[in-house]
This record gives sequence, structure tokens and C-alpha cells, in this order.
Amino acid sequence: MFFTKQHGSVAFQDGSALSITFDDVGDWTLDGIQEGQKGTAAILHRGSFKSYVYTDQTQVTGSFSFTVKAQDFSNPSNARALDAIRKTGTWSAATTTNPGGFGPFTGKLVYTATADGQTGTLEIDYARLSVSINESGDALSASVSFTGYLGAVT
Repeated sequence: MFFTKQHGSVAFQDGSALSITFDDVGDWTLDGIQEGQKGTAAILHRGSFKSYVYTDQTQVTGSFSFTVKAQDFSNPSNARALDAIRKTGTWSAATTTNPGGFGPFTGKLVYTATADGQTGTLEIDYARLSVSINESGDALSASVSFTGYLGAVT
């Protein structure tokens, strides 16, 4: 058996106890996975390539979509997907995972695929999320883009 889009789910967690699982997730992409998550620089000598060397840790990027439920977009007493992304409503007091505790709000994004008794997870640490909402299809859909750093892969 193979993992398919029917086996995946995406959750977003703050640095404390808040967590939300995005319903009806589709179109998951994760770009930039590479050896050691390090960037590279080419070393040239008199215009000719000599070697690659490692540079700083690189970010990963990606996206996913979900169907927007028929509910208010922001709510101070009930968790909403847009609140988690925008740090509003029940998420207004969310704790950032951003080291040092200041600056832009970040969290941990966890993609999980479970099928045939096997579970794989990809964690994106210090994830920054943004969203676009589209009404061109049969249902209102949200497309989430993210940047962060690859965490645990199991």
C-alpha cells in the first residue's frame, strides 16, 4: 500500500498547548528537503568550479489547501483555522515558537500520513503561515503557504 492524499492530515501547534488540525487537507507540498538541510555555495578558482561547501541551514517552503467550513472566520471562543494563521480569536494569546519569544509569530506544522498500520510525519519548526481564500470552485477554499525549518522526519 502507498500513502495517498486520503491518508494525510496537517496540524499547527503553538509553543504551549494550542493546536488545530486543518480539515479536508489537500494539495500538500513541501519543497527544499536536502542533505543535512544545509545550503551550498560553489567555490570557483579563476572562474572554474572547484568545489561545493556547506552554508547556513536552509528554509523549507510549501503549501496545502483546505475547504473553509460554514462558520465565522474569527471567533474569540471557538478555534478557527484563520485565527491560528492570523493569531486572532482563541489564538490571540498563542505562544510563539520563535526563539527568544519575540518577533513574528511562529509555530510547528506537522504533516502526518497514516496507512496500512504505518505512520510517517514531517515536522516544520518555526513555521510562518499565510493564507489565500478562493471562491472560484464549488466550495470556498483556503490555500496556505508556509516557510520554516525542517524538524523531525519519522
